[in-house]
Amino acid sequence: MHTKKIDTGKLEYLYRTNVARKLDNVSEEFHRRRRDKLQARGYNGLKLSFHAVLSNIVFSGTRLVDIAEINGMTKQAIGQIADEIEELGYIKRIPDAHDGRAKNLVLTELGEQLLQDSVNMVEEVEAEFASLIGEEKIQQLANILAELSDKISSTG
Repeated sequence: MHTKKIDTGKLEYLYRTNVARKLDNVSEEFHRRRRDKLQARGYNGLKLSFHAVLSNIVFSGTRLVDIAEINGMTKQAIGQIADEIEELGYIKRIPDAHDGRAKNLVLTELGEQLLQDSVNMVEEVEAEFASLIGEEKIQQLANILAELSDKISSTG
């Protein structure tokens, strides 16, 4: 079998400059800034990996296995992240009313306050990003992402 020589320079350039990478970079920076602001307000121990769990908990409780499925991760991996978050006092496990063997993750009072402050920090980070590229472009970006998200959701 004949294989074509790979142009590693071109491949690396394409890998680092594609749309997915740019979305990831912006998202990671957004979450990093928000986390740093929350830590400055006394929410200690926060990690970027906590987003996988915290962003998927509904107030009535969410099964750990469902969070794992949403993230494409194993129950064990999400369980380890949940253990860390629970140790910090942001979530707790309660019995699932429909399955005695299962546990639901719910926010504690501190976790609910973290969520409220996190929403406030989103606004601050959005303002920081707007100062970099302008309010009009941030609004355009928000509209484009909302439209794309809606279309993805309706076809998924």
